[in-house]
Amino acid sequence: MPPGLCTLTMTSWHGELPVPGHYVKAPRGRTAFLIVEVRRPIRAGARYAARFICERANPARLSADAVVHTFYWNPR
Repeated sequence: MPPGLCTLTMTSWHGELPVPGHYVKAPRGRTAFLIVEVRRPIRAGARYAARFICERANPARLSADAVVHTFYWNPR
């Protein structure tokens, strides 16, 4: 993975998955994540819905027409 990117593993996702160029952000999050790549599980029965390869972004700098999907962090 190129430097500066992170992976967010979505254990569940309702509806259509986002596509590269969309953002994901927690409702109270201080960081938005620009999706660079969406990786679906290879095998059936995987314990996650998708992995998003992302670049961190400042939510205050997102354009007005940016597509932002809400997601929730799993409790630890």
